[in-house]
Amino acid sequence: MTQVLGPWQVLIGSQLPHPFGLTLYGERIYWTDWQTKSIQSADRLTGLDRETLQENLENLMDIHVFHRRRPPVSTPCAMENGGCSHLCLRSPNPSAFSCTCPTGINLMPDGKTCSPGMNSFLIFARRIDIRMVSLDIPYFADVVVPINITMKNTIAIGVDPQEGKVYWSDSTLHRISRANLDGSQHEDIITTGLQTTDGLAVDAIGQKVYWTDTGTNRIEVGNLDGSMRKVLVWQNLDSPRAIVLYHEMGFMYWTDWGENAKLERSGMDGSDRTVLISNNLGWPNGLTVDKASSQLLWADAHTERIEAADLNGASRHTLVSPVQHPYGLTLLDSYIYWTDWQTRSIHRADKGTGGNVILVRSNLPGLMDIQAVDRAQPLGFNKCSSRNGGCSHLCLPRPSGFSCACPTGIQLKGDGKTCDPSPETYLLFSSRGSIRRISLDTSDHTDVHVPVPELNNVISLDYDSVDGKVYYTDVFLDVIRYECPRNLQRTQTCF
Repeated sequence: MTQVLGPWQVLIGSQLPHPFGLTLYGERIYWTDWQTKSIQSADRLTGLDRETLQENLENLMDIHVFHRRRPPVSTPCAMENGGCSHLCLRSPNPSAFSCTCPTGINLMPDGKTCSPGMNSFLIFARRIDIRMVSLDIPYFADVVVPINITMKNTIAIGVDPQEGKVYWSDSTLHRISRANLDGSQHEDIITTGLQTTDGLAVDAIGQKVYWTDTGTNRIEVGNLDGSMRKVLVWQNLDSPRAIVLYHEMGFMYWTDWGENAKLERSGMDGSDRTVLISNNLGWPNGLTVDKASSQLLWADAHTERIEAADLNGASRHTLVSPVQHPYGLTLLDSYIYWTDWQTRSIHRADKGTGGNVILVRSNLPGLMDIQAVDRAQPLGFNKCSSRNGGCSHLCLPRPSGFSCACPTGIQLKGDGKTCDPSPETYLLFSSRGSIRRISLDTSDHTDVHVPVPELNNVISLDYDSVDGKVYYTDVFLDVIRYECPRNLQRTQTCF
């Protein structure tokens, strides 16, 4: 049955080319008109006695009456915010108000207090910003994480639920950054030696961040503050993209969407590397692990499928098909979630069957990575979470336990736990926008960026081993400089 609210009438039905803003004061109504570019007034009861107050006003929009001597209106929310912890809003209910919470936060059973924050949520990158969608409330509304910096090409994201921090990569600005989930305490943790960081994974248990780089064709690891950076995998990589960790088992998995696309696995220290799947793959983008069912799930934008297999790559089967252009993939409880470039949307399906596909959010251009977070879920444990495994520098899990490791270019001593403070012999070379070194004391022979900022066109260089300084020419800046850059291993000399 339709409720009749009351009689209505037309006050002014002619000579209104394009009214926009409207307000009321006393016995008069006032409005703006785009076409006549004027502010006009009329009797509020009859619509007669029309008057033009101002003309030739460009870009007219809204209008409102302000009266300094107008007495304030008393509302239930005026007294101690109605007892609400957050928002007190007028309402037609018997109390004339209701308490409510910011988007993504639940109202507690007392009807007045909001929960301290999101416990279960999706967090996704949209190139120019990072957003969250609460899974604690029955509707999917996204909230922008208020990080007060410019983002140009945010691709990969990771979350430390223990500390409440989000990590992200920006391939245009060539950096990996982090901030609190409320946007505070932003800092850039890695600013050199990056090209296109497509994948990012946070080990909150071992306090490490892992990333893939399709430009350098490397998989690297470092402490959460960016220190003690080590190259884990650098051979036979074409275009590594997604990366996911199984902390408790000591495994890391990644996709490679190069000419010979594949899914691979190794220990979280890079050991025991093996190819799991190498056939019928095109652009394997998203990747996630379902620990409950011991399955690996991935999204392929070329085959337009979301597939699953066991953790050894066997029992492969299709979950969802067709999907137009899936990119990021994540999992929480009974559902998988993915981003789609073509539909500019986030979708959800049952993780076991791929059925019951629903649209979570639409009209989101620039969608990239997505992660699901449940902050109430315990983090788990591995052997590196206790006293860093006794390692002097990096403790990295693997299926059989853990290994102590050193930042790239530094050698592990015979005790298997302690690193030498600095390489004795290395090559130092320039690559226009960077200065790099290769240790000759280790067998991996991978290069490390010397953290000298703002390099443009370095042509020649030399090193003073007595004072520990590197000298170089920058032709773009037309200067000769010497630097003793901040050393990531905190040694007494430049290197």
